[in-house]
Amino acid sequence: MKPFGSSLARLRRRIFSRFGLSALSATFAAALIASPLLAALHIGLASSVPAKDAHVMTAPTEIRLTFTGPIDVAKAGVELVGPDSGQVATAPLRAVVDSARVAVAEITGKLTGGTYTVKWKAVAADGAPGSGSFTFMYMASAEHLEGTVSRRP
Repeated sequence: MKPFGSSLARLRRRIFSRFGLSALSATFAAALIASPLLAALHIGLASSVPAKDAHVMTAPTEIRLTFTGPIDVAKAGVELVGPDSGQVATAPLRAVVDSARVAVAEITGKLTGGTYTVKWKAVAADGAPGSGSFTFMYMASAEHLEGTVSRRP
């Protein structure tokens, strides 16, 4: 009489040899199909002006965000945080006529030298949400710093 365990092991090997490869192939195919679909469920930032980690010599007058897909500008937002952690005034994001992927917000507040953080949120045209942030540095020229630095005679 053969032990029960060896029969069970043989049965498992037989089933896996017949169906295992097919099941593995089906799982792999499903993963390949699902990956782009899952990636499409989120909206991301493709580029910006000012760019992430940029050092700019001239104070930017707007924030231009280019997303990975079309967005619903009415559900999108941007916040500009200054070097002192205070919010810098911006106009609401507006759509750009020639691209549903681009939104622009005019900077209405005054910028001083330092590192700024842009915080954004967006909703794709299909309802998928996304958010993120990036920083840039404004290197204010000496004429913009006048009055903020004491001068020695």
